Amino acid sequence: MDTEFPGVVTTPLGQFKSKEVSCRKFSFFLVKLQLLTCPIVENICVYGSGLESFTIGLVVPNQKHLEKIAEEVGASGSTEELCANAAVIKAFKKKLDVHATKNKLSRVEQPGAIHLCSEIWTPDSDLLTEALKLKRRPVTQMYEDTIKDLYAKAGLDYES
Repeated sequence: MDTEFPGVVTTPLGQFKSKEVSCRKFSFFLVKLQLLTCPIVENICVYGSGLESFTIGLVVPNQKHLEKIAEEVGASGSTEELCANAAVIKAFKKKLDVHATKNKLSRVEQPGAIHLCSEIWTPDSDLLTEALKLKRRPVTQMYEDTIKDLYAKAGLDYES
């Protein structure tokens, strides 16, 4: 049962304990570099809250691979529709997990939930620098509601 203090839970015996904070034990940048080598990923931002036990992957999918995955699961539609399709998201995450495991990322380092972003991140949208480096703060601010929703679901819909 959660108390009113963030990051603290009570045991059945009424003892207070801190939640395990596994998100702070690794570098998001190094995880991002490994996941960017996956051909289905165009760009990715790995986000972790210090109060949660898993990370979120905000993924800009490679269009060609997104359509191929959609075809495999029997889905069709626009990019926006495919990015919102639960079957496509599940299949995409499964492929991403396989790639992450092959690249020796631990279960803790792999995103526990992902969101497929239908819009491409560009310097014009202020999500990338002119050198095409990710601007984490603007990305996480833009997807703040999505991140909250994914954490609220506790990853149950998207975990494999």
